[in-house]
Amino acid sequence: MNGIIDAIKNTSTLNMMVDKLYELQADQIATNPTLSALIADKTKTDKALNNLVAAIENGLMSDTTNKRLRELEQQKKELETKIAIEKSKQRIVFSKKELKAFYLDSIKESPQILIETVVKKVLLLV
Repeated sequence: MNGIIDAIKNTSTLNMMVDKLYELQADQIATNPTLSALIADKTKTDKALNNLVAAIENGLMSDTTNKRLRELEQQKKELETKIAIEKSKQRIVFSKKELKAFYLDSIKESPQILIETVVKKVLLLV
């Protein structure tokens, strides 16, 4: 166990771990499927709104187009709210400095838990 703790304390190993975790964090934010779906839905809604406005500008105003316009505007507001909520869930982004401090504090406070969390397997070379 002391060997693993020493390896984690090693500057190059620690920096590698922090870099990988930072990349993973960025990837998870970038590939949020819920957010991507909401943005796609909003894009479709915006396009439908633009098409409907163009039709109204060309004189195709009726009760049906007016009703659909209100529906699309409401849908757009709801999607914008959902997008904002989803983005707020991702606001907690840790800097590399914070990640490094976490590892160093964890080594001091509870090395066994850190090792169980971080180490996937140990290879012994004889």
